[in-house]
Amino acid sequence: MSLSSLHAMSIAKRLTVLSASAVIGIAVMAVITLMSEYSLIMDERKDSVRQNVETAHSLVAYYHDLVAKGKLPEEEGKKQAIESLRTLRYNKTEYFWINDMQTKIIMHPIRADMVGKEQTDTKDPNGKRLFVEFVETVQAKGAGFVNYMWPKPGSTDPQPKVSYVAGFAPWGWVVGSGYPWTRCKPAFETASSASGWARCCWLACCWASVW
Repeated sequence: MSLSSLHAMSIAKRLTVLSASAVIGIAVMAVITLMSEYSLIMDERKDSVRQNVETAHSLVAYYHDLVAKGKLPEEEGKKQAIESLRTLRYNKTEYFWINDMQTKIIMHPIRADMVGKEQTDTKDPNGKRLFVEFVETVQAKGAGFVNYMWPKPGSTDPQPKVSYVAGFAPWGWVVGSGYPWTRCKPAFETASSASGWARCCWLACCWASVW
């Protein structure tokens, strides 16, 4: 709309156009802000998973170092590393697992029925062979994120999940942990609610100033 067209309008129409433009602008800004908030929360959760897996990886390396120095037999070192990770938790419920480069589960604190078995053919509801992807990620990059579907502890309903896996080459292990995306919902709702109230206040102020 040109300035000449705007000048030709009555004052009431001008105010209506200005108000509508403000509402549309705020709506667009709201969408962009929510997308940014969602992305930020997801990145924070992924960083948390990565940092905790790196800590678990360091713990495995510690026991390997004891073996390398002759302070523990290799099998005992592996056993102690496994038991240390079996009981390790963060965010109260998040756990770690270990599989080897053939997808065999070395340790899983929640799914004891999987231990000692290869998981090459284990797929999520979308057909993703997740344990194969864990191994391929380690083979390609040494460590990285994998998205898939997996039930939360105590549930049989698969949920979107992201895991970080890191290879431990001396023992041929893959150390991993994941975070269900559904647990980001409360944090996202809190953030979006707060920003929503701020935008409503801003809109009210703009409306008041126009009228």
